[in-house]
Amino acid sequence: MYLMTGALLEYAAILCEELSGGDPERCAHLCKHIHEVLRDSTNLCDWLTEAEIQWRIHAAQLRGIQPVIEEQRLKLIDGLGVRVNRILPFDDEYHNTFTKPHEVELRHLVFYKAQLTLSTVEQQLLDQLYEARNDLSHLRVLSEEQITGIAKLAGKWSTVR
Repeated sequence: MYLMTGALLEYAAILCEELSGGDPERCAHLCKHIHEVLRDSTNLCDWLTEAEIQWRIHAAQLRGIQPVIEEQRLKLIDGLGVRVNRILPFDDEYHNTFTKPHEVELRHLVFYKAQLTLSTVEQQLLDQLYEARNDLSHLRVLSEEQITGIAKLAGKWSTVR
């Protein structure tokens, strides 16, 4: 068992609310068993089908984890500094023109990673964020490991630059 803080605690609260369907008694029950909810909600949510559980977990991840991914994308871009400016401006495969660093998406950073000369830590961070964002956008539920890894990122940023 571990102490939940910050982004992980916020995600856990969103997950309980999603799985309970807004029912206060169910939500309280889920909060009481939050570590089990984060590991495997199936046994605790007998009022939902497996498909409904997966759908609600995905909805909670979109609400609670996707914003953390976006925040970390912006911090990564800020940490890359002038290196991002080297790839600007560019047009993507959809004919969108990107001229400002914060417009650059994770997929662009992956595409231009050789020109960005990423450190090992930056590359690992980019891979972690890109994989999680890609999973969510393709309706896949993130693993507990992915969620805790992303939730821990906010505290690590002072050492990544």
